[in-house]
Amino acid sequence: MPGSDVVDVVTGGTSRIKAENATTTISNNLSVSGTRALVGTTTVPQLGTANPRFTVSGENYANSLAGIIRYQADTSGASLQFGRARGTEASPAALQSGDEVGKIRFFGHDGTDLNSAAATINCEIDGAPGSDDMPGRLTFETTADGASSATERMRISSTGMVEVYKGSTNTGKTAGQEAFRVGNGSNNYRFSVYPDGTTVIGGSGNITTNNIQLTNDGKIKLADGGGIHFHNYDDGTNITSNLLDDYEEGTWTPSAGGNATYTTQNGRYTKIGRLVTVFFHYDIDTLGTGSNFKIEGLPFTASGTGSVRGEGHGSIGIATGLASSVVSCVPYVGDNTSSIFVITRASAAASTSINTAIYQDDTRVEGTVTYETVS
Repeated sequence: MPGSDVVDVVTGGTSRIKAENATTTISNNLSVSGTRALVGTTTVPQLGTANPRFTVSGENYANSLAGIIRYQADTSGASLQFGRARGTEASPAALQSGDEVGKIRFFGHDGTDLNSAAATINCEIDGAPGSDDMPGRLTFETTADGASSATERMRISSTGMVEVYKGSTNTGKTAGQEAFRVGNGSNNYRFSVYPDGTTVIGGSGNITTNNIQLTNDGKIKLADGGGIHFHNYDDGTNITSNLLDDYEEGTWTPSAGGNATYTTQNGRYTKIGRLVTVFFHYDIDTLGTGSNFKIEGLPFTASGTGSVRGEGHGSIGIATGLASSVVSCVPYVGDNTSSIFVITRASAAASTSINTAIYQDDTRVEGTVTYETVS
């Protein structure tokens, strides 16, 4: 028989409703302890820093599952609704921008307790509320390894803008440090954004393996072998390529070869696709065993097809101290070479000559040549 402080309703030898002290138990499954309802347990748990008013506790999937079901012949579904007001129940007041409306928090046992949240989903007011006007935002927080509290990682604002966060903008640009990734599984990410704003597209979608990289200082980098593919504006019959696959600028060192010495030796180049334009300026001090008819050291080798006299021509703007008297000298690049040769004419009536010996001690030459490379 129960004690004097216990009320127990028993049918078929089984307790169905039992009230003992401040706890009421129904069929050993539902307990009401003070102001708290417990399903599957008689112990009031602690989650974080609080004791929940309603608890479902079990040791398997079925026993720890809470469900909400709706049966109705329309398009609406069941719902879980959160409400929030400032003030009191008797005298509620409007919320303010930044106030939380509700949150879902996920707690995991760390071997000691259930006080640390692994993640949180928040709904907050995102603007000034008014009559029938309730601007809101959702924020998503996760807890980093080694931490005990969650940090905001993503936000959907009242305007529909989606913001993704990944710590400081100084976070290093290494694979695995992305702030946002889109992929197809198996660590293949086709689109990634890093905390400093660098964006990569294609390849494996990380900072080391990608097809396009948009840097945070306004540059676009294409992978080796990539390029800009332009549209065909005719039937394409005469087009051999519409892919712009290279652009670069740099320097090179014009040389006569041998043991020649110089007082000036400068060169620049610009390469667009297969077309290279070079600028050169050198003053020979002592020619020695250097070449007296060509300039060596071009940054790229010329292709081997096209005109007999090389893949490109140009002009010489300054030529002083030449070894031969000429009225004109036109530079050209020989097929399959990285050298500039010169076409000369001794007089207006004379025929052109190639490989004329025009360089010697104290020769100064400045000019430019445009030619085509293999790739």
